[in-house]
Amino acid sequence: MKKLYLFSFLLILSAINIFSQSGWFWQNPLSTTAKFNEIQFVNPSTGYSCGWDANNNRGFCIKTTNGGKSWIVVAHANATAFASLKFINNTGYVVGYPNLWKTIDAGNFWSILPLNTATSPFWPSINFVNEYTGFLNGEINIWNNLYKTTDGGNSFSTSSPGISAGVLKVFIVDANIIYLSGEFGLFSRSTNIGNTWNTQQISPYYQLRSLYFTNATTGFICGNGYYANPSPGRIYKTTNSGNNWTELILPLRPKSFSEMEFTDINNGYAIGDSGCVLRTVNAGVNWEVMRIAPNQLLNDIALMNFDSGYVAGNNGILLKMKNQGSSFETLNYAYRKNFNSVIMVNDILGFAVGDSGIIMKYCDGIWYPGFNNNTHKLNSVDFADSLIGIAVGDSGVVIKTTNQGTNWFSEISNTNLSFNSVQFLNNICYVVGDSGKIVKSTNLGISWYSVQSNTSTNQNDILQQNSNTVYIVGDSGLVLKTTNSGNNWVNLPSGTTSNLNSISATSFDTIFIVGENLILKKSTNGGVSWANVTLPLSQITLNDIVFTSTSVGYITGDFGRIYKTTNFGANWGYQNINLTNNINSISFLNSNTGFIVGSGGMIRKTTNAGGIILGVFSNNENIPLSFFLYQNYPNPFNPVTKIKFDIPNQSIAKIIIYDLLGREVTILVNEQLKPGSYSVDWDGSGFASGVYFYSLVTNDFVETKRMVLIK
Repeated sequence: MKKLYLFSFLLILSAINIFSQSGWFWQNPLSTTAKFNEIQFVNPSTGYSCGWDANNNRGFCIKTTNGGKSWIVVAHANATAFASLKFINNTGYVVGYPNLWKTIDAGNFWSILPLNTATSPFWPSINFVNEYTGFLNGEINIWNNLYKTTDGGNSFSTSSPGISAGVLKVFIVDANIIYLSGEFGLFSRSTNIGNTWNTQQISPYYQLRSLYFTNATTGFICGNGYYANPSPGRIYKTTNSGNNWTELILPLRPKSFSEMEFTDINNGYAIGDSGCVLRTVNAGVNWEVMRIAPNQLLNDIALMNFDSGYVAGNNGILLKMKNQGSSFETLNYAYRKNFNSVIMVNDILGFAVGDSGIIMKYCDGIWYPGFNNNTHKLNSVDFADSLIGIAVGDSGVVIKTTNQGTNWFSEISNTNLSFNSVQFLNNICYVVGDSGKIVKSTNLGISWYSVQSNTSTNQNDILQQNSNTVYIVGDSGLVLKTTNSGNNWVNLPSGTTSNLNSISATSFDTIFIVGENLILKKSTNGGVSWANVTLPLSQITLNDIVFTSTSVGYITGDFGRIYKTTNFGANWGYQNINLTNNINSISFLNSNTGFIVGSGGMIRKTTNAGGIILGVFSNNENIPLSFFLYQNYPNPFNPVTKIKFDIPNQSIAKIIIYDLLGREVTILVNEQLKPGSYSVDWDGSGFASGVYFYSLVTNDFVETKRMVLIK
């Protein structure tokens, strides 16, 4: 269900995301193969983990406030791997190529800090003495790569340990004593918070990936064979501050050890390749194998106490360790069931609902899991204002909140039929569902009564034009209309028997409906008659339609399809977002910022109206006689211009943009097109002012024209 947009609304300013992107960008879920690089808990309930999601091409930081039962994404960045994190109370740092991110409010907001270093390596590790003083070290093969800050990351200076190797790990004992490990078996110690260093070599052919000291003198260091000596992992121990090291006898030596952590001088764990977890209860004299899992790489461990902790690794491994390592629980770090409806209440508040009773709340840029006692599928959600909202679903479920979704309670619906859509208009709320079921409230859901629809057909969506005029669409081409507040309903012939899923309006008489089999119909006389509107690409089910102004509208469908119009619904193009999920619902805050939700827990966001439009098919039935490339309009332009072209026969066509030097800037269209007239928008907001050229290229035709971007 979507809001009815009144087009005299004030433009709401959306918050600026420091990770802003073009088009529709990822919000949820992390993929099942996400790599978790580091994990830390600041108390038994609150923890953080960061890593890299290759499938979504982004780094991420997730947070739990209930001991790992559920997680939310608190930071993410496109094409940036997050390698390491450190939190001290509410102040936290996340590091990855090529920047450092900082929060001072437990992850609600992040800023990017400049790194005034000589190089921009991939930063694998960070550690802080306190909120202001910390150390940052760089990638393998970048020697002597240790940097120090004393002002909370605002500036960094070189803290040279004087080693001809890359620094891999920094361990802070107290405000003065710092230890580090690195390549070529090198170990270094500082007793004056990194001003000077004492370095030695433990084993020349080993990468010493991690170290842990239980006090100022007793510590452990681990790693794996290096380059010409790819031998299995080792653990060494010192009892004299690293002056001497002894290799420990192990019951199992995986390919590598990644991390160690101790709860006291005797009790600790080591983790690594092959899903290996080793435990010692006597300061490393003996070790016991607690877990082994081939083809798994564990990267980090965070202990709550010797009995329990958390383990993070590659390929989506996020575990809770119990019973001193004798059992491990797999944690669910992302919701992957279907979302069926989304509504943005205002610029900082929104909700998405879906299968198994899931409710997600969008607050200040972050999606949080909400909780209610219902486990039935939720199909639709709408809000009357920022406080009062209703969600409906299968088996007659109607739930209500009066406090911005903090709590939800059940409303009595007296039916087991599924409800499919809910919509508020001021104090009036309609709910429609299967077998012609309609219920209505005139007091914000305090009381309800049934409305007779005189049909047994399933109803899927509702549109309130005003308190008197209401439309309903449903299965088998059903379109109902009332002009007397639901007392009587007229069945309007839609000209289709396909199931209709959504309805929207740009004016009192101009109505659009969408449904199965790529059905899009338009009425300009209040539903008395309907005209088919042609859409490009193959037939799919269309699930939702919404307009953000009288001229601009969006349609979402299965297999990641999004259509957009910018000319009052006369022509529609599609937005290529490289998505295969079904898109079930769409909602906009303003003309630029919106969200889509769908199958597999998919949530995506746009801050630029979804980006460029491709393949806009002309609904003129006259097929062009020849190829033709029109002059762009407007020209000059700032920042968007429209490029129109004709295709007389089925062809693979490209629209390519070049700069003044003839360098390819972008490809707007690259697809097989049917005969027709097309147009595509080019947004030049990310490009410099100047002269550009655009070309239509097919196997049989090439033409180029000039255009001017002026800012």
